[in-house]
Amino acid sequence: MHLFRYIAVIPVFLYQKIVSPVLPSSCNYYPTCSEYTRQAILRHGIFRGTVMGLMRIGRCSSRFYGGTDTVPDYFSLRELRREYRERSVRRVLREKRTRERSDGG
Repeated sequence: MHLFRYIAVIPVFLYQKIVSPVLPSSCNYYPTCSEYTRQAILRHGIFRGTVMGLMRIGRCSSRFYGGTDTVPDYFSLRELRREYRERSVRRVLREKRTRERSDGG
């Protein structure tokens, strides 16, 4: 069964070795999104690892806070959604505006 995981990681590995060195570094997270996806597939399987990788790539932009984000030991869609919301810059700014209105209003 683990053989399929290693086969599924080949495109990510090729991206890391061929495409990524040519592009400028732009990932907000450590480890990079491709490494996170590779680790997630190897640890949690092809489907769950791919879902985790796609969610990580989805929040790798200036609209989300970056930082250290390692692959969790257990797969939980609820936890992935919670982290997605917690790292949102928009959510933090919206909460800040709401607090300022209630304090000053």
